[in-house]
Amino acid sequence: RPYLEMAASDPAYKAWSDQKTLAFQGEAWAALAGDMATQDDRLHELASVTVPTLVICGAEDNGFLAQLQQLAAAIPGAQLAVIDGGGHSPQFEARDAWWRVLREFLASL
Repeated sequence: RPYLEMAASDPAYKAWSDQKTLAFQGEAWAALAGDMATQDDRLHELASVTVPTLVICGAEDNGFLAQLQQLAAAIPGAQLAVIDGGGHSPQFEARDAWWRVLREFLASL
């Protein structure tokens, strides 16, 4: 929903997004999908991350929200920011909230 709303309100964003998607070669899509389907789960390896970490996702990114919650939980001390009004690209769909969260995280370091 956030993407559809943004695409409807900003034709330039929709054109940019469409161009980016269409420029991605079919072979690359196929390889990416195959890798995602067969890749071993390495979530446990994230326990070795020792740098401050912020995981940001949109509240409406239904395809990735659960996985990003697991990712943040696996990294010691990681912060998870779930952006209301954001989908898969909250940096575009909920720009102000995304910037606020990022700036607050960086200021805390």
